[in-house]
Amino acid sequence: MADWVGGKNANLGELKNKVSIPAPEGFAITTRACDFLLGSNELIDEINRLRMNLNIDDPNAVQLVSKEIQGLIVNAHVPAELQDAVMNAYKEMWEKISIRNNDPEPPHVALRSSAIGEDSELSYAGQYLSILNVPQEEICETYKKIVASLY
Repeated sequence: MADWVGGKNANLGELKNKVSIPAPEGFAITTRACDFLLGSNELIDEINRLRMNLNIDDPNAVQLVSKEIQGLIVNAHVPAELQDAVMNAYKEMWEKISIRNNDPEPPHVALRSSAIGEDSELSYAGQYLSILNVPQEEICETYKKIVASLY
């Protein structure tokens, strides 16, 4: 599923599930979820329009368009279906952690991109935003910041 979750996430899943090598608990929000977020807010055409009209030789214009696109994403509404899926995945992870560690407190999480082709010629680790120590109630809002960092 590297095309849906990025190489690092896919490899961690393989290590944990197929080879039984210890790996931290976690979950992935897929590229399909990103497409759903953008599509449900009708942002895809607007982002494409902004990018097509961009003069890439003008660094100021690039920065302005980047900030505009990021603002569109950060201010977008997270659809209930996506929010429910993310929070259910978080709760499953929390249950596993609380059983293993005998700790009922909800864990804070790290949200980071795991781009398609990461650590290859196409992308480099750390190229996009990572946010650490995110509490449960801020996961979906923080997710939008991670998506926005693509731009």
